[in-house]
Amino acid sequence: MNVEEVRRLLKQGESDTVEFKTSAPRSSHELAKQLASLANTRGGVVVYGVAPTGQAVGMSIADMGHLRARVQKVAESLIRPTDEQYAIRFQTILLDGERLLLVFVPNIPEYAKPVRLADGSTYERRPDGGTFQTSEGISSTHSENSSTSTSMFTIFVSMSFREDEEPALVDYFEAMKRAASLLPGPHKIYRVDQAHGDFEIVPEIEKNIKESDLVIVDFTMNRPNVYYEAGIARGLDKYSVRTARNGTELPFDVAARKCYFYANATQLELILRNPLLEAYEKLRDRRP
Repeated sequence: MNVEEVRRLLKQGESDTVEFKTSAPRSSHELAKQLASLANTRGGVVVYGVAPTGQAVGMSIADMGHLRARVQKVAESLIRPTDEQYAIRFQTILLDGERLLLVFVPNIPEYAKPVRLADGSTYERRPDGGTFQTSEGISSTHSENSSTSTSMFTIFVSMSFREDEEPALVDYFEAMKRAASLLPGPHKIYRVDQAHGDFEIVPEIEKNIKESDLVIVDFTMNRPNVYYEAGIARGLDKYSVRTARNGTELPFDVAARKCYFYANATQLELILRNPLLEAYEKLRDRRP
């Protein structure tokens, strides 16, 4: 957009496709809501460095660079299509001496909607520019219905816990839970770090894998413990579903076995739906 087009945009005000922000949201959750709500409606643009009235207030170069990196990271974990035409685009512009950052959110295809946040919630935009929630997040990791514990289908997840190094790991685990939530019967999906009590970690992992019906192994970040746990699962002849983020280099002996690669959390959720359902159908008759 050129300067005059941006000036007209600010004069028209916020709408279901346009949002003004003076600065970046403090939390990644709020940033994700902004991007997801536009993507779920029909795409649009967030203009940073602009007051709600449409007046340009500007941003520093440093703040713009930091915001751009945050937006890119959040967008990669939200929006599934990897085609260039569906990528988040950025534009910086100088308007009346004030620097603005424009973030263009694509109108993604229907098959990739709705774009969900890490907790499973979805948002859309109102014509007046507001954001509203269209579905609540998944608050539980399992569904028990009226069945007894003996009928619970258990899924143990082996993956990196280094969320300080890669915050998107939180989104990936939430995506796994959302995919599992579509199973027709009661289930529980969990990681060893969620267990309570005083225990030795390695024996607890071995116990959890042994007692699980299915193991999801995610090799993202190539953590040694994940390869160890994958070996335990294979030694116990456990049904496993293997995943990894695009770009993860797997050793040749591991790469020889089927692995589902994904670009972001939304894609991981969609990819896992059929494999988990197939595993459930195959394994439920073997259970007591």
